[in-house]
Amino acid sequence: FLSRATQILKWRQAQRAKPEFGITILEDLTLEDVNEKEKSVTFKFKVNQNMANEYNTLHGGAYTTFLDECTSLTVWTYNERNKRTTSVNMAFNFMAPAAMNEEVLVKAEAARIGKGMAFAKAQFFSAKSGKQIGFGEHTVAFSNENYPLEFQANDQGIQG
Repeated sequence: FLSRATQILKWRQAQRAKPEFGITILEDLTLEDVNEKEKSVTFKFKVNQNMANEYNTLHGGAYTTFLDECTSLTVWTYNERNKRTTSVNMAFNFMAPAAMNEEVLVKAEAARIGKGMAFAKAQFFSAKSGKQIGFGEHTVAFSNENYPLEFQANDQGIQG
């Protein structure tokens, strides 16, 4: 699943030509770990000016965008049917601010993947202190549309 998760993240980052807030945020997202047993994927990003609010901390909208993107990428990693998803519900709990230039770890987990819906959750941590700074849940529905490409486990990148 590591290769699949890497390919999905690269594919999503390659969509930058299509203007969308989530795509610009993804430029700073890196893949840190894939745990098949837990059905989780851990990501890392560094808070920058494009994500910050007037207090120079991570904006609440950026937190929720990372929740959306990280949980979606995780569901796509473990949903081998390659179906597109649509958000049904999302909730985020803010526990502490993430300061400018702080590295944040996001551990996203596909809690349950069914035929029509998936339930995911994510925890946000300060990479430096290990302190939890937020958590959220994300429910998605699968559409009948496939991804525009098939993800294949190989070392040559995205194949489609």
